[in-house]
Amino acid sequence: MERLKKLDSLLFKDILNDRAKYAGIIDGLTGLLCPDKIRIGHKYYKVPQTLDELTQSICYGQKLFLTEIETDDMGMILRIMDGYFYPDVWDRDKALLFGRKILNCKAVDLFPVALQLITLVGDLVERESKMLSRKPTPEEIAAGIDKLNIFAELSAIKYLRAEFNLDRNEDVLLLPYADCLVRFIQAKEEADYNERLKEVYERKNKK
Repeated sequence: MERLKKLDSLLFKDILNDRAKYAGIIDGLTGLLCPDKIRIGHKYYKVPQTLDELTQSICYGQKLFLTEIETDDMGMILRIMDGYFYPDVWDRDKALLFGRKILNCKAVDLFPVALQLITLVGDLVERESKMLSRKPTPEEIAAGIDKLNIFAELSAIKYLRAEFNLDRNEDVLLLPYADCLVRFIQAKEEADYNERLKEVYERKNKK
């Protein structure tokens, strides 16, 4: 039988290099308690424990990066760790390079931390959807509003750039995500109010 590395010395890169050998222990690793801190390289990084803590600690660019779809579980783990723990001013390309340090994290720490982050990011997406989603009108559906979905990210960046009076799209990515969320909620509430007001006037005119 092929010998496995001891659990306390097993690194993330060991699992990536031989997934078949370590496939049986991954479920056990994700079931471990999530630590308050994780060592990446020579530094310790605080692990968010709540959705609010996550929301307050990321910028808009990180939010976009963290919510990109990965078809591979290990790819998702690497993305979520890169995206959240990259320590400098947000830069997508440099964050991906930061993944080289993630590869050397201890598996017993990395897997429960990654699961915690994946869960929190999922909660973030769900909460944002509940706060901002709006049922399209029959007229909008007939006009093909669904075709605008592929431009949603660009439209959001354009809106934030105007709201915060920024010169470049890149500057939008550095905005605190919590501030961006507030602007999105405000815009939705104003749009909902205007729609309700329009309906009130239409009913009044009919009478």
